[in-house]
Amino acid sequence: MNKGFTLVELVVTISISLMISALVLADFPEFTRRLELSRTAQAIALSFRQAESAALAVREFGLGVFPAYGIHFENLPAKSYIFFADLDSDRIYDNSGEKVDSLIINTAPTISRICGGAKSSPPGDCSIGWLDAVYVRPNPDIFLTTDRGSFNDAEIVVRLPSGEEKQIVIWTTGQLSVESL
Repeated sequence: MNKGFTLVELVVTISISLMISALVLADFPEFTRRLELSRTAQAIALSFRQAESAALAVREFGLGVFPAYGIHFENLPAKSYIFFADLDSDRIYDNSGEKVDSLIINTAPTISRICGGAKSSPPGDCSIGWLDAVYVRPNPDIFLTTDRGSFNDAEIVVRLPSGEEKQIVIWTTGQLSVESL
């Protein structure tokens, strides 16, 4: 008695394997784009936590200066944003003298828009040109200042060229979340 696969069984098995592989590989570029979007949104959220950590840990900036720290967004759609030290305590990014670092998005997503108050008082205002989120010690509270005034919450929307979006929501209480739209 002969044991093993027949030629037909082998061809059918290989064909099924090839079809499954083709389906998986056909979706790979879309998977990569969605992964870039998620990673960019998480990186922006992490930047907020770094600013909070610098402020609450009393990080020195320059010689003997221990300012509040924040994140500044502007010039939308943007591929970068600024981590800054609020040297004059006005809770606004003033100039390059306050810049600690320029954070660049090296992948396809861009920061497409900023909304204020969309969670606390819907529908909010999505015509914001710039946003400063500043952490002031000793409290972990955040001051959200924009060209349209102050808000209790702000949403930074990150968008792929294909139209898929994620938003980073920051509240004045310090709550931070990344949500799909």
